[in-house]
Amino acid sequence: MDSTLAKPPLAVSLRSLLARAWDDPDSRSTAVGFVGVINFYLLLWITGPYLLNYQTVGSVVRPHSSAREFNIEIAPETFVKPTPKPQPFKFVETNPDAPENTPDKTDNFAARNQQVAL
Repeated sequence: MDSTLAKPPLAVSLRSLLARAWDDPDSRSTAVGFVGVINFYLLLWITGPYLLNYQTVGSVVRPHSSAREFNIEIAPETFVKPTPKPQPFKFVETNPDAPENTPDKTDNFAARNQQVAL
């Protein structure tokens, strides 16, 4: 004797699954949430094309309008290379015991007005 078990149809198995989930108070909220999410997305899928229908609005061409010209003038100072800044003075130490002697021409400065040997 050959006996085979046939699987129940999908609708019957889903119905029994929902019935078992509905009877258990702990899983009832999960079943309600699942059914609610499915209903929400079905409703969104059906009404979405009507609610989110973006139609282009035809533009009105005015007969008196014309293309506007846009001119830009760039100041010539923007293309001139800046002059290099002079190097700042270099601080050097001096001898506090040396007499005051004004330096000839130097790029150095010190706490006292005297010549420094470099």
